[in-house]
Amino acid sequence: MEDRTLSTQCVQEIAALDTLFLQENAEAVRNAAEFPHAIMMLFAGYLSRMFAESKLREKLVIDQNNFIAAVLVLLEHYLLEDDTDVLLVIMDSFIDQIYDENLWLFDYLLTKAGPLLQHKMLTYKSWRAEQSF
Repeated sequence: MEDRTLSTQCVQEIAALDTLFLQENAEAVRNAAEFPHAIMMLFAGYLSRMFAESKLREKLVIDQNNFIAAVLVLLEHYLLEDDTDVLLVIMDSFIDQIYDENLWLFDYLLTKAGPLLQHKMLTYKSWRAEQSF
């Protein structure tokens, strides 16, 4: 069985950054060890929907600057752990989800991400561009 300790910590810490998300998904977050990928997908979807309305983005980017920065710092921190499950949680359940649901947000996060996360996002974006040909 895979060791999901770090990926569980990662998704629980990210969920804790947003009180509303945490309240809406409290039971799932408590049981994150079973399905950390699902929690990350829920979070990525939540974030994508938050920034879906183009008319509100500028204000939301300003209002949520610290929140976004905290999310990106946590992702960078956990990528530095060099854990396979963490990498999969971030790549498959966060980056992929954001890319599919809100390309504007993906590009915005790419400009704010730390070097390792930025590298992973650019690699993913290049891979997706190749897949579309």
